[in-house]
Amino acid sequence: MSVSNSTFITQNNFTTNLIENLVKERYAGFPLKDMEWKKLGYETIQSDKYQEVFMSDDMLQMPTIVGPGIAPEMQIMQERFQKIMQPVVVSTGFQIDETALDDGKGMDLLQKYTGQIPNAFNKTRELLAVIPFNSGYSDIGWDGVPLFSASHPLPQTGGTQTNILSTPTALSKTAVQSLLTVINTSKDYSGYESNRKGKRLIVHPNNEWVAKEITASPYNPDNANNAINAIFNVLDEGYATNRYLSNVSNWEILTDEPMGLTHIERRGLRIRTEEKIAERLEMTLADERYAMGVINPFCLFGSGNIV
Repeated sequence: MSVSNSTFITQNNFTTNLIENLVKERYAGFPLKDMEWKKLGYETIQSDKYQEVFMSDDMLQMPTIVGPGIAPEMQIMQERFQKIMQPVVVSTGFQIDETALDDGKGMDLLQKYTGQIPNAFNKTRELLAVIPFNSGYSDIGWDGVPLFSASHPLPQTGGTQTNILSTPTALSKTAVQSLLTVINTSKDYSGYESNRKGKRLIVHPNNEWVAKEITASPYNPDNANNAINAIFNVLDEGYATNRYLSNVSNWEILTDEPMGLTHIERRGLRIRTEEKIAERLEMTLADERYAMGVINPFCLFGSGNIV
């Protein structure tokens, strides 16, 4: 969450201006880089549209040797899959009885509840960000199969591509090596060998110590003879934990595939206040608008659903 991306609606109202300043102060304590959702690998796109539409197009095939006087074969390019991301509005608010304001408690209550706004919005964003992970083995994606699947279609040339281990396997050095091999030998949508590589291991905090041994030690954690850890420095970005992952045993590897986990920022935080004279209430409403999801499923490769 970045304060610079937030939009504050000022009504020349003392209460609105006060809350705006309090929220800005609280957000200053939440650096964007420290958000758990950001560590999952989300890239942010600013948007001013009702929705963003992403297409999976054919990829240009490798050129072939053409003899003298022979016309080169022209490739007919097609759009294959369509992904629509529509920003949603998330909102919360609170109200204070005018009696409390009259009794001199208004300022204390405003500071108390205003201080909870950044944490509340950050929690919602965290929960929305892990939906692709938590439902990735069941919810159908834009290519007709779940995000984590052994049968992602390659419509341009036929066949399928997996982004999971053939057998669900708990986190270990050997299992990570196996999944890295799957990544390094995977194909792109054109059906040719891709250049994608793994860059970050993603785990639940229950697996943090195993992940640290696998990625942060130059020596083999399973060997007492100072054998080299072949994974050390292979995952350039090490590992990241996320407490909101529902399956504590599943783990994933984030790849360098572009346009993968995508966060569309439609509008930042907006603060509004209103006095309801008839009900003798001071009301504060906060909302923002964004979308989070996966465009290219090959940005993530998974352990398989461990049950």
